[in-house]
Amino acid sequence: MHVRRVSCAIVLASAAIADAEINCTKAFTSLITAGCICTPCHLCSFSLVRGCQVIAPNAVTLSDGSDVQPRQPSLDPTDWFLSADEITRARDGVPRNDLQPHTLHNSVTVLPFTNEYFHALYDDLIQTRSGDAIFVTAWMVRNVPYIPDIDPKQTVEQVWTKLIGNDVALHALIFENTLKAKALAPMYHWLNGLNRLHAQMVLDNRAPVMGSLHQKATVIQRKQAAAVAYLGGVDHDVDRWDTKYHNNSGLRHATGVQKDYNGWVDVHTRIQGAATQDILNTFLQRWNDPSPPTISTVFGLQASTNESNSNVPRPLAPLDLGPQPSTGSHAVQIVRTYSCRYDGYNAFAPSGETTVLAGHLKAIRQAKNVIYIEDQYFIYMPDLLDALLKALLSIQRLVVVTGPRGADSANAGYDVFLYDMAAPLQDKFPNKVQIYKTPADIYVHSKVLLVDDVFLSVGSSNWNVRSMTSDAEMAANIVDTASGLMTPDHIAVAALAHNFRLTKFGEFTRFSIDFSNLTLVEGADALAKYASQPTAFVRPFVAEYKQAFDLYEGLRGVVDGDGRCKPKQSSTMVAMAAKQLRANAALVLIAMFAVGSTAIAVVFRGRRTTQLRRAVDDSPPLLKAPAPSHRRDHRVGDGRYGATMHTVNLGI
Repeated sequence: MHVRRVSCAIVLASAAIADAEINCTKAFTSLITAGCICTPCHLCSFSLVRGCQVIAPNAVTLSDGSDVQPRQPSLDPTDWFLSADEITRARDGVPRNDLQPHTLHNSVTVLPFTNEYFHALYDDLIQTRSGDAIFVTAWMVRNVPYIPDIDPKQTVEQVWTKLIGNDVALHALIFENTLKAKALAPMYHWLNGLNRLHAQMVLDNRAPVMGSLHQKATVIQRKQAAAVAYLGGVDHDVDRWDTKYHNNSGLRHATGVQKDYNGWVDVHTRIQGAATQDILNTFLQRWNDPSPPTISTVFGLQASTNESNSNVPRPLAPLDLGPQPSTGSHAVQIVRTYSCRYDGYNAFAPSGETTVLAGHLKAIRQAKNVIYIEDQYFIYMPDLLDALLKALLSIQRLVVVTGPRGADSANAGYDVFLYDMAAPLQDKFPNKVQIYKTPADIYVHSKVLLVDDVFLSVGSSNWNVRSMTSDAEMAANIVDTASGLMTPDHIAVAALAHNFRLTKFGEFTRFSIDFSNLTLVEGADALAKYASQPTAFVRPFVAEYKQAFDLYEGLRGVVDGDGRCKPKQSSTMVAMAAKQLRANAALVLIAMFAVGSTAIAVVFRGRRTTQLRRAVDDSPPLLKAPAPSHRRDHRVGDGRYGATMHTVNLGI
C-alpha cells in the first residue's frame, strides 16, 4: 500500500507535506523476516481497518521544514571553530602546541570530483624544481594514472621517478595496509629501490588493532613559490579517478583505473596559506616519532619484503615553510583523530585527540537551517546522533548521501550500523530527513559535513566511531570570511560552502536542475522529487530492520571500537552491551558454519541490555539517541528479558 507522508496538520497546522514519500508495504512474509507486517517496521504500522500506514505518534514533529523561518547563521569562524581550550579538552587536557588553533587568509579550492583533484595535484607536482620537497601520507598508494583522459602514461611511478631524478625530495608515509599488501609491496620496493637519500617510502603500522592510519594529505614545499597542501578523502588507488558525470567506465577500464566500481564519489581540497604548516607538522610528527614502525609478520606473509630496504624513517629536521600568502578569504582549522587507548602517539598526542569529533559536534550544535552530510558509511555514532536529533528540532532539513556497502564492510555488519544511525532520525523527523544512496556500482567515499552553507569540513574521517575516536585522521574545517553571499532565502552565507552544496545537488541530479534560484527547502524538495523517479541517479534510502542484524551485534565493539579513554555514558553502555554479546556472536558464527545455510542465533537480552536502552543523557526523552538495541522493539513480542531464538536463512 502506498501511503503519502502524513499531513503536518496533525502536529503543526501550518506545515506542508513534503514532496518525498514513505512507502509502507504489507507482506505477511515480512512477519517472519522482519518481525512486522508493514515495512519499514519503525515507520509503519498495520491495522485491520486502515491497513499499512505511517506511525505518526512516533514523530517529534511532522514538519517538513517549510514552516520554519530561515535564520541568519553566524559568518564568524570563531563561532564555528574549536577554541584553544576546546582543543585541549578534546586531547584530554593536553594542549596542542604544535599546531595553530586556526589560521586566516588561506586560499582554499574545494575539488568536488576526483578528476579535478588528480589533475590539480599533477600540475603542482610537475612544476616542482630541484630543492623542493613533497610529503605524502596515505592509506594506500598504487601505480595509477594522474590524468588518464589526457595522458594515461603519467602514472605515480612515472611522475615520482622524474621528480626524484630532478632532486625533488619525496617522503611517503603509507599505512601498512595488510588488506592490500600484494598491491602495496611493489610500490614500496620500487620507490626504496631507487636508492636515493632524499626519497623514502615508509610503511606505518603504528595503529590500534583493527584500526588504521587513514590520513590523506600531500604537502609540497617549493623554494620559488608558495607551499601548497592537499587534504581530503582521496588516495592514489584504483577506482578513484572519475568525473562528475560518472559515465567513463570505458576510459577507466582501458587505463587501469577501474577495478570494482563504475564510478567514485569523493572530495578533496587544495590549500595555500598558513594552514599548510599545520598539515606539514602533522606529517612530521608521525615521521619523526621516536618509536619507528616495523614490517609486521602479517604483511610479510602476504607480500615479500626486501630486507635491504630499511623501514625506519630517515629523520627530517623541523621545517618552517616561512611566510605564506595571506590574500585568501578562508579561515581553516586542522582537526585530527588519534586513539587514547593506543600508546603509540605519546610524542604528540599522549592522551589521544578527538578534535574531528569535537569540531563536528560544535558545528552541528550551531546549525540554524540545514545540515548536509556526504559520507562513505554514515553509521551509528551516538554522540553525532544525539547532536543531529537535537538540531532537527529547529533546522529545516538534514540531507545525507551515502552509497553501497563494499563486501568487507557489509560482512562486518555496517548495514546494521547504518540502520542504527538512520532509523531514529527518520522515525522522529520523517519529513525533515532525506537520505539517499547511489547505485550499487557507484561508490561514495566522501567524508564531508556542511552546515548552513557556512561551515564545511572535508577530510579523511568517516562518520563512524573509529574515525571519530580511534583511527588516525585529519580534516580541514573551513569558513569563507568574504562578504556574505545573499541567497533566495534572504540570508547571507559563505560562497565556498554554498556553491559546493549546489554543485553536489547538481551532481546527484545529473545536473538536470538549476538550484541557484531555489530556496533551501525548494532545493531539497527538488532533489527529493528527482530521486523519486525510477531512473534517478540517487534513490531514497529508508532504514529497514532485518532479523539477521542481530547476528552482528557482538561485532560492533570489534569493527567499530571506541578509542577514547573516557567515552561518554552512551558509548560506555554500548561497549558494555557489545562485550556482553560478543560471546554470543562467536557462538552464532560457529553455528553458521555448523549448520550450513541455516544459523541458529540465540540473542540474550537481560537487564544490562535493558539498562542500555534506557540510558539517557540530558536530552528530552523523545530525542535521546537510542542505543542499537532499539531495533529489536520491532519484533513480535517484548523479549526484553531472557533469550529469544530466531532461525535465519543466511544464503551461504
